Formats: sequence, structure tokens, C-alpha cells
Amino acid sequence: MLQRSEIQSAIPARLDALPWSYLTVSEIFPLEIRAISISLFYAIGTGVGGFLAPAFLGALIETGSRERKSLEAVAEPLSAR
Repeated sequence: MLQRSEIQSAIPARLDALPWSYLTVSEIFPLEIRAISISLFYAIGTGVGGFLAPAFLGALIETGSRERKSLEAVAEPLSAR
């Protein structure tokens, strides 16, 4: 088991490393780099979503049944309870 003096001598060494571990992205990268990376990720995500969303939703719609049913046949109305 560790002695109290060993624990106290180990704490200051770890406290010296703490400021580096608390650096956030805003403290590491300049504002311009962060702005460019945010805009690139937003543009790529918007572009990919714009192309894939219609195909994905179209595939979801096609998986449904072709026969038409009334809403009451699918689920009981709330007013009927």
C-alpha cells in the first residue's frame, strides 16, 4: 500500500501535466482554421445529404405495401377510446 508521503510526492508531478490536458480545440487551433473546418464539414454534409436523402426516402417509401388502406384500418382513432 502507498504511504502518505508517496502519494503527496506524486500529486505535484501530475498537476504539472493538467494544464495541457485541459486545452480545448478553441485554445489549440486559431479561429480561422476552426472556421474553415466547420464550413467544410457543413458543406460536405449538406452535399452528401442532398444527394442521398431523396434516394433513401424513395427506398423507404417503396418498401411499403402498394394497397391503400384507410387510417382507421391501420390504427384505432384516439376518439374511439
